[in-house]
Amino acid sequence: MPSIEILAPAGSMESLDAALAAGADAIYCAGKNFGARAFAANFDHDQLIEAVDKVHLYGAKLYVTMNTLIFEDEMEDAFKEACFLYEIGVDAVLIQDLGLFDLIHHRLPDFPLHCSTQMHIHDAKGVRFAKSIGASRVVLARECTRETVQACCKEGVEIEVFGYGALCSAYSGECLISAYSSGRSGNRGQCAQNCRHDYTLFQDGNALPLENGRYLMSLKDLNLIEKLPDLINDGVTSVKIEGRMKSPAYVYAVTSLFVKARAAYDNHQPFALSNSDIQMLKLLFNRGFTLGYYYHQHDQSLRSSHRPNHQGVPIGKVIAKDRGGITIALTDSLSLHDGLRVLSRKEDVGIYVSALLDHGSHIKKAEPGMIVTIPGEFDVTVKDTVVKTSDCTLVETIAKCMDANKNRIYVDMTMDIHGTTIDLSIIDQFDRCYRCTVENIGIQPAKNQPLHVETVTKSFSKLKETPFVLNQVTYNGADVFLSMSALNQCRRVLVEGFMRSIISGYKRMVEPLPYPCERFDLKMVEPLAVNIKYGSTHHHPLMHTISESFDGSNHLAPLIYPDSIHEQSSIYIQYIGDIDDSFQQIGLFGILCANSYALQFYYRHQLIPMIAFECDPIQSKALIDGYTIRNGQIPVIYYQTKGNIRLMSMSDCLIKAAMDDPIHCNRCHDHGITICDHSRKSYRLEGNHHCILHLYTKSPYDRPLIDGAVELITIE
Repeated sequence: MPSIEILAPAGSMESLDAALAAGADAIYCAGKNFGARAFAANFDHDQLIEAVDKVHLYGAKLYVTMNTLIFEDEMEDAFKEACFLYEIGVDAVLIQDLGLFDLIHHRLPDFPLHCSTQMHIHDAKGVRFAKSIGASRVVLARECTRETVQACCKEGVEIEVFGYGALCSAYSGECLISAYSSGRSGNRGQCAQNCRHDYTLFQDGNALPLENGRYLMSLKDLNLIEKLPDLINDGVTSVKIEGRMKSPAYVYAVTSLFVKARAAYDNHQPFALSNSDIQMLKLLFNRGFTLGYYYHQHDQSLRSSHRPNHQGVPIGKVIAKDRGGITIALTDSLSLHDGLRVLSRKEDVGIYVSALLDHGSHIKKAEPGMIVTIPGEFDVTVKDTVVKTSDCTLVETIAKCMDANKNRIYVDMTMDIHGTTIDLSIIDQFDRCYRCTVENIGIQPAKNQPLHVETVTKSFSKLKETPFVLNQVTYNGADVFLSMSALNQCRRVLVEGFMRSIISGYKRMVEPLPYPCERFDLKMVEPLAVNIKYGSTHHHPLMHTISESFDGSNHLAPLIYPDSIHEQSSIYIQYIGDIDDSFQQIGLFGILCANSYALQFYYRHQLIPMIAFECDPIQSKALIDGYTIRNGQIPVIYYQTKGNIRLMSMSDCLIKAAMDDPIHCNRCHDHGITICDHSRKSYRLEGNHHCILHLYTKSPYDRPLIDGAVELITIE
């Protein structure tokens, strides 16, 4: 068994092939629906069948993401999709929606379920709860520190952590800014990437200078390749590479480096990225690299606030410009068909190198130290920095490596001839074996040269269209002759039978169990007004003033309780890790309920939730009606009608980072702090005493109460 699973992304079949060639132990992808990367190519049903079969032939696993909120009218199709994935042999599904999780767990109880990072499980309590409801693995939130991960790994369930790629500014699975600003919910796989936008920061209505950059919420990319020994020693089961929107070259290169790092660990050898490795990673995609929250990095060590996109690598400066083009003094190589970006003071300019001139002569490649001209009119300035964002030579080199490593599963074959019967067997490096017999294939007594093992090896090594590469052949036979075409037929029968036996071993019969119809003793609840502003003492006829508590690890610990002034029978929570079946609870904000199955799940755990922000009135009514019809009782659920909404919570304070303030600077409490994006949408910022920063709507939200729900408003 490997010391840790290397889990690679696949947004397309080409990326899946790249991951397999690189040596990934597992791959995650999505179907055309219900995946949190709705804008990736993703896989249709035929492609999913091909993918799961191919992955299993390579001795790897395939996990499929269904990690979005599911509306009531989608639940039937979502379960059908889960049945399809179960039948074709997918190894596990990643789930965000607890209604879908509960439905699959009850109806397909032996289907492994992984809790997506979108569930925002960020401590040992959350892992414990996930295990109790049937999760076989938990993908921890990216905000977890090393100490938290170590504690989670002791809970007796597989732990998966992100080791490379993009970081979200907001706590995973609790971001509503995209849904609020553009109707594209991150919880529905349609994130508009608001954290990569540029913002103006205001204090008491006055714009503040932003010397550290205007992309206030944009974070660098995580890179824990060299820290893999720590992950292994901490007990992590799987290290995940982010990148379903990235290229096959990116997938291959990053996966290969993780595989090399693990091999070094397993062989008790040191590992460090070489300069060429780092250059390659930067060229493929980078916003700058960080060790992230795992190692308590904060402020500018975490942020990419000057630019939110691929930064490439610097290769020179513009030294001249005219109508004929721009002239660049190179500090690195440049080739035809490379991609460049000129970091202009006005606006960055992208350039595809379709022509390259050296003193007027066309060339294909320029070396460091040369001065070259790129023809064309570009709105840049002398002394602007030029960065390379794509390198065609690198991509071609990686493509050759991928092709060379397609056949990487070593096999031994045996051929025994007895009279007119040929016994064949094959065994691979995973100890998977297969045996078959071939009769009447033209065996003849040898007249001249009898069949030798070299001839058998020549035929049996023709495995180009398979994942296999021949290690050795054992031949036992008398002095007989067998034509090359007959030998080739033996090889095809053996290898094709071997592949069928591997693939068929993962297929399952779909025989869903019934989902329980449950009735609960639902307590009637009163309309609720919640004060979402930390530390406020305002009052309201309906209001329950609440305050946050913390778990000591610089995390938003989502336990929130009624103020001691009020005598309430309920505890208010906003995180599934704080669910306790022994008393009545009310779920707020982070407790996502978008369908009647989630509602039933929460009732089973003594919790009354609020309808998810993403549900419009029609979807909300369908949720209520769906529960009523299936369970024969009228549900109780909250629906937010008025007030400000907490759109994001951030583990790192962008205000102190932007202004170089010290921790606990209190700026957000002493002043009115807002940010405004390029479309002039404004948001209010306020942190708590642990510098966990909350982003709220600036303008109050207002919508009518739907029939069958109980009103919830937020006030300040």
